[in-house]
Amino acid sequence: MSIQAIKSPKIKYEMVKRFFGEGYWHITWQHATTLKLKWRLSRRYLKLKSLLKYKT
Repeated sequence: MSIQAIKSPKIKYEMVKRFFGEGYWHITWQHATTLKLKWRLSRRYLKLKSLLKYKT
């Protein structure tokens, strides 16, 4: 399931916060070995970071 598919803004916020906070983004970035994968991740990075603006 994609984070974008989740309906609740609060749950999205919590999942993205955990994704960045626990270092999963860093691991994902390191394992993207091709330019195509890096490009896809860089496009998603801004969308995920924008979800962190949600305040409960």
